[in-house]
Amino acid sequence: LFRSNDEYKKFKEKLISKTIKLMPDYDDTISSIINCYEEYAEGYQKFLLQNIETIQGVFRESKTENLRSLKSLLIDFERVYSSWIKTDISQDFLPKVLYMFGAMLFAVKSGNYKEHEKYGDMFVDSELSKKYSKWESVYKLYSLKSWIVTGAWNALDFREEINVKFNIQDMS
Repeated sequence: LFRSNDEYKKFKEKLISKTIKLMPDYDDTISSIINCYEEYAEGYQKFLLQNIETIQGVFRESKTENLRSLKSLLIDFERVYSSWIKTDISQDFLPKVLYMFGAMLFAVKSGNYKEHEKYGDMFVDSELSKKYSKWESVYKLYSLKSWIVTGAWNALDFREEINVKFNIQDMS
């Protein structure tokens, strides 16, 4: 329609006048998505509702503004939740694991999670810890990172990792 960018600018100036950027209320949108979420693992929607501020926070910090990535987070984390609740490990750790999972997932989906040839993911984690205010490496699970990056879910590796990391035995 327009031969050059200058033609478009002239047309826009005369006809359109100004461009308005719509700023959606992502917190309300996230609330709506979670309230309508159809769970497969019993109790998952309740877990999401209890952790809605964590989900909203990691989404805001990601700056992706991509609701498909948010939905991917909710759907993919249901597998994590489902596997976790079948163990005897405290669910108190789950909200922080959810946050870390979201941070890694959003970074991968936006193309900002690439390992360094020589130093692995040390530099990536350093950058993510600057971007995400609640980044805590202790809650970064390599089985989840592997799943996010490669797409290969390994429930056994996941259960072994959370057992080693979070199964606190009563020493009394």
